[in-house]
Amino acid sequence: MGLLGDSRRIVLFLGEFEHTIDKQRRVAIPRTWREESMNLVIIPGRCKTLLAVSPEKAKEMMSKLTSGSFANPDIARAMTAIGSFSSSCVCDKQGRVPLTKKQMDYAGIVSDVVFVGAFDSMQIWSKENKEAQDLDIEDVLNVIQGIQEQPSDVDSALSSLFDKGK
Repeated sequence: MGLLGDSRRIVLFLGEFEHTIDKQRRVAIPRTWREESMNLVIIPGRCKTLLAVSPEKAKEMMSKLTSGSFANPDIARAMTAIGSFSSSCVCDKQGRVPLTKKQMDYAGIVSDVVFVGAFDSMQIWSKENKEAQDLDIEDVLNVIQGIQEQPSDVDSALSSLFDKGK
């Protein structure tokens, strides 16, 4: 399962796929990404997206968050906020995972979603939000070039892409 499981096989989540939510708030994981009994943790993401990550990735993020004192009010609030929006699920035999009403409301998902591969995670967008966020390919190529030329300065490459809209 690669990044979502078996470390001997590397699977990168690449590409873009459109799917429809069913009446039970379930959506099918793209076939090329899915494995039988795939475990996922769905967490909130930036720009009104949902992220589907492996349980290991979720545990890694949470261990960083919980490395401070559990009595720290900022840590407690962050854990509450993240936990209340997150869910753990297993793909059913048709490769579907359920989304909570809270997750769908946050992401603006009504019926159509777009799955976007983000290398080690899957992004789940409402179709409308994804269309509004689409980037010009020349801008993306400039970021790739910046990362290749200055791999230690990824922030600068990304800022050239995202500061343009400000």
